[in-house]
Amino acid sequence: MQNGYEQIFDFKEEQALVQHLVYMASIGYGYTKMSTCIQRIAKEYAISLNKNNCKNENSEHLINIWFYGFLKRLESFYFPCKKCIS
Repeated sequence: MQNGYEQIFDFKEEQALVQHLVYMASIGYGYTKMSTCIQRIAKEYAISLNKNNCKNENSEHLINIWFYGFLKRLESFYFPCKKCIS
């Protein structure tokens, strides 16, 4: 646990997720910071990495907790998006 938030991914895994988000933004599929798509992508990524803590009934809550920690760790990260909806 880091900064009171659940850590699902290690540094390298989280960097790969960031690189994916940056790539998607570069081809016109950016996400807002509060986009639920990021949580869905993170959950699918965690399952693909065989993260057992993301395969149970509490996984949605766990992903949400991770997501807010992720935003904290990347406060300066800009999520460029084609249509930023507030």
